[in-house]
Amino acid sequence: SAMDSSGTVSGPMKYYLTAGEHTLTLSSLREPMLLRSITVSSYRSVPTYQQKKEEYQKNAYKAVLSNVKTISFEAETDAVKSDQSMYPLADRSSPTVSPYSASKILYNTVGGAQWKTVGQWLEWSFEVTETGLYEIAFHFKQNKKSDAVSVRELYIDGELPFAEADNITFPYASDWQTASLSDRNGEAYQFYLEKGTHTLRL
Repeated sequence: SAMDSSGTVSGPMKYYLTAGEHTLTLSSLREPMLLRSITVSSYRSVPTYQQKKEEYQKNAYKAVLSNVKTISFEAETDAVKSDQSMYPLADRSSPTVSPYSASKILYNTVGGAQWKTVGQWLEWSFEVTETGLYEIAFHFKQNKKSDAVSVRELYIDGELPFAEADNITFPYASDWQTASLSDRNGEAYQFYLEKGTHTLRL
């Protein structure tokens, strides 16, 4: 999809077209490329989280019980990347980082200063063992933008799960943090996932 290269507007760009014939012109600014096809599709609005909650209630979706094993994966080893410059990194600043060694260099993180260009993404595949509502938490360090936040878009299986997912914020702190994705009131977002394999992209 056509995106705003500055990152000011998140998600695919929308264009107003009147009924009738139109002309689309692409002008080359820099770098070569191949073009296979162009698709013009109707705009599909993304529901808000409140609308998703109402859908969960209507369909009687339930939160997965805490006795079901937590699904956890290593960000640095399991990631599919849009940019080869986002290679795994080593961090020995905290024993909460896995894997950890005080003496050995272990690759246990990915991103950081390498992950700052609009359009870059990391994607992980994971397996869900029971259908239901899940929360998503990240163990992260955002110590690059003092008194500010880093912003990411969250996609599940290639789709924004709800409108607020296009503006996930990671606040500044000097150390590692663990936080569930939540709204401004601190209520954790829930995601409906069916049993099977899924993808998560930031």
